[in-house]
Amino acid sequence: YPDMSVVSELRDGTDLVGCTPKTGLWPSKFQPASITLDELHDIACKERSCLSQQFAGVCEGALIEQVCNKTMEEVDAGALVGPIHLEDIPTNYPLSRRFGIQQGMKLRCIDDFSRSSVNASVQTSESPKPHTIDAFAAMCVHLMSNLSETEQWVGQTFDLVGAYRQCAVRPSSAKYSHILVQKPETQELFAFRMRALPFGSIRSVHAFLRISHSIWYILVKEFRILVTNYFDDYISLSPGSEAGAITSCIHL
Repeated sequence: YPDMSVVSELRDGTDLVGCTPKTGLWPSKFQPASITLDELHDIACKERSCLSQQFAGVCEGALIEQVCNKTMEEVDAGALVGPIHLEDIPTNYPLSRRFGIQQGMKLRCIDDFSRSSVNASVQTSESPKPHTIDAFAAMCVHLMSNLSETEQWVGQTFDLVGAYRQCAVRPSSAKYSHILVQKPETQELFAFRMRALPFGSIRSVHAFLRISHSIWYILVKEFRILVTNYFDDYISLSPGSEAGAITSCIHL
């Protein structure tokens, strides 16, 4: 496998700032950081006094309560540490607001690491390319053009539960991992420190795609499963008689 250091990424956690590693998996695309870490800390100091303005008009009352409840569920699950009073966090630590977006019946919490400028301190050298529906379609066409048997083939979809929450923030990046949440009753702001990757960080995207790609490689190379990978989604093709065994293998 060309990217064996992915093991370290999963074991030790992911940095939220700095340069993304060169994996050799994706096309080259250089995007420099627009600020230094010293500048990031300076911005955090200047914005500490006006944090409440970031929440003006972002969420309605019902959403604020849902975001707060969802956040406390993540605390109970061990993905977050808190709530933490703002005065207990050094003023040069950036604080990224969390807000909610309703997607059908599901609430998705967005951790805005762009507004806090954490994302501006990230430098990338590759452009991750997960398998889109085109890759799955090509696999179907190739399969149909080579099959001579009459057994029916089936497709199955699998997705990783709590995808980003299965990957850790590297302890050295703990100072950059704080998020802000509003308390519904009083509009007071509290902070939480993320132990798992935030949904809204550039480094999270690169790290998670790197890890999910390695899982795809194991499924294809070691278990000989026809499968594609798009972020946390995997789509497999197999003869109907093998579908149950493949389900058990992927779940394992």
